[in-house]
Amino acid sequence: MNMKKPLTALLAGLMLVGCSGSAQTSVTDGNETLMTIGNKTYTVNDEYRCLKNSTAGASGTIFLASQPIYDAEVGRTDEILKEAERRLEDYSSSSEDFEEQIKSLGFADKQDYLERALIPSVQSSFLFERYLTDAKDSIIEKYDPVLVSIIETDSEDNANKALQALKDGQDAGKVSAQYASEGATYKGTEQIVLATDTTLPTTLLNSILDAGKEGVLDQVFTNDTSTDDKTYYVANVVSIDYDKNLSKIKTLFQANQVVQTEMQIFYFKKYDLEIHDQAIYDYYKGMNPEYIIDQPELYEKAVANANSEM
Repeated sequence: MNMKKPLTALLAGLMLVGCSGSAQTSVTDGNETLMTIGNKTYTVNDEYRCLKNSTAGASGTIFLASQPIYDAEVGRTDEILKEAERRLEDYSSSSEDFEEQIKSLGFADKQDYLERALIPSVQSSFLFERYLTDAKDSIIEKYDPVLVSIIETDSEDNANKALQALKDGQDAGKVSAQYASEGATYKGTEQIVLATDTTLPTTLLNSILDAGKEGVLDQVFTNDTSTDDKTYYVANVVSIDYDKNLSKIKTLFQANQVVQTEMQIFYFKKYDLEIHDQAIYDYYKGMNPEYIIDQPELYEKAVANANSEM
């Protein structure tokens, strides 16, 4: 089944995404009266425009736009619903005034909170797992994740001894316990290293990414400084297999907001997200141009301007 379709079709009936270019959207039954204060009557459209033109309303567009994608991509399986219910039970049992708290946030009751907050949150987690497979090629191109173990020492002599021990097949943890410097950041633990890493020496990072195969890198690396207080590194490339490393890649990326945003944009492109309401368009053009996916030049310009100001 071909799931690719204009997102506006999926969003029919939801606020903030319209159906015509450069327009001001409205809602069904917009003239319905909500309240009257003195001589002033407020309608549904008044409330809608107020919400839409506020920061909360504009930023909430992405949340609303994501929900039909969650349903299309991962659905509401028994596993997802059970996990959402488990979270609800955990949250509600940990606070005596839980229901009052969620009502203060605008939810009618626990069921409303489950439907509008917890289920989408769980769906997002499941979609993230799918994204790491769906976007495998682009993730490798940008991040080139490699599983390595690195040992950091404070002398070249210890580094050479550690290197030889690794070549001899000794356990990286035991080698680190013997040769790593006190307070070392890298102690032989297996971890994912990315092409975007800024903490490792450039020569070491490049050697890891260019290794092409698993095994101990046959040299000692330094932190590229000319001071007497040098740090030395040896490394073992444990795995360059993306699929084998997937669980560790997921753990590393879960808290990475940049990757989370890239996931959203990946699926917004798949479903042809278009922002037709002028107020919402103006908000994202200024704050998050990456979400205006049919005009990538806006984001490229924003990045170029940010770089020029650094």
